[in-house]
Amino acid sequence: MCFDDFKLKLMKEEILENIKMENPGMEGVLSQDPSEFEIIYMEDINQKINVYDIVRLFINRDDRYSIQKVDATDPTKDSFPDKIKTLTYDILVKSLKGEITIGTRPINPEDNTIKWIAWDVDKEYNKDPRAIVDAIVKYLNEWYGLTGNIELSGSIDSYHIWIFIQKVNNNFAYDLIRILEND
Repeated sequence: MCFDDFKLKLMKEEILENIKMENPGMEGVLSQDPSEFEIIYMEDINQKINVYDIVRLFINRDDRYSIQKVDATDPTKDSFPDKIKTLTYDILVKSLKGEITIGTRPINPEDNTIKWIAWDVDKEYNKDPRAIVDAIVKYLNEWYGLTGNIELSGSIDSYHIWIFIQKVNNNFAYDLIRILEND
């Protein structure tokens, strides 16, 4: 093991120890038994969802997350400062119920894996965002057999494309995005 690898290992151990110290006795959502998850009703979409399905699709690490912070002087500006705290079941449910807005980290640093890939296609940067979205979804399906799930992003004529996959190395996502950007 070279010096840099040793130094990184020590840093990682220190970070993990700090996380444990900041979150004594807190169980993260990834370590919970799936039978403990409830089904909640989401009023904004008029639908019941199983919280476990959200964890299964979106959560790849539970050692940190962000809570949206809105700028009081300019409500159009917001940020997602990082919290090095355990993402608990209660925090996740508050987010799903719309009480808070959280962001999770897609890459698990322990094994460099991801569970999903997302694209943000905004009107601000693209003349015809819907045409771009349709082209990406078609390409994903025809070339890779992947399903692109389209969501309105909240801005006018702007979209998110989500693909959910089995845990894969993050390099796969990076390579796929580079291929799509070049085609």
